[in-house]
Amino acid sequence: MAPFRILARGDWSSAAIRVRWTASTLRMPPEVDLLVERTWAEALRRPDITLFDGPLCRLEDWQCDQDGLVLTLSRTSYKIFFGTNGRNPQIADTHGPGAMANAVGSSAAVLTADGWLVFGRRSSTMALYPGCAHPFGGCLEPGDDLDVLRDLRRELAEEARLADADITDLRCLALAEDLTLRQPEVMCVATTGLIRSALDGRIEPAEHSGTWAVRSDRDAIATVLAGDDPMTPLTRLMLLLHGARAFGEEWFASAHASITARLA
Repeated sequence: MAPFRILARGDWSSAAIRVRWTASTLRMPPEVDLLVERTWAEALRRPDITLFDGPLCRLEDWQCDQDGLVLTLSRTSYKIFFGTNGRNPQIADTHGPGAMANAVGSSAAVLTADGWLVFGRRSSTMALYPGCAHPFGGCLEPGDDLDVLRDLRRELAEEARLADADITDLRCLALAEDLTLRQPEVMCVATTGLIRSALDGRIEPAEHSGTWAVRSDRDAIATVLAGDDPMTPLTRLMLLLHGARAFGEEWFASAHASITARLA
């Protein structure tokens, strides 16, 4: 089984991703609430990870229509996300998805002018997936004027020092779920006129120890997917989604089947 699930695929611009707000359906029974509090308190005592609490967006529902992707969101917090999806994803099995924060992530790989697909190598102090290759990004933060891809541009500016002028295109290729964390994610590719080496010195060191890159070549991507380099489930999916866009659906189906068989 692949470590991710594709909920919807497309090739959406910023205008094609719309947000609707609703009341939260999050319902944590007392035992889950206690587990969240205990998990957070234990993590705060550790000097080797970076934590902060703040408001996040919870995915309540989604749909695709002729105009694009619609996300129905409510509010949650990083503390609840960390205590449910981040550290105790099994809560979804015992209490159902209604007891999970289900904070929506948004992330992008960067496609450079010299043909590399660039990710970040997560710092050893990161609470989730330390040391793994992962797209740049974070969790959506609530606001009345939330624009999903504009929010992602802000993340790219913070993590990879990419200004708006550096990004020539930003497209959403999928809404997916990381099955390890049970977390929904908006998956994107940011195209830049910069070459790979220009990105290396820009990476924000608090979150990433450096970059991790794969040539935008069908054989290179297939080789990486068959290897053991530590990467998150969403990095694997991002490579597949880019491959589908660059090399076609036949390549995508074959590579997806190989991942499923290898990780079964």
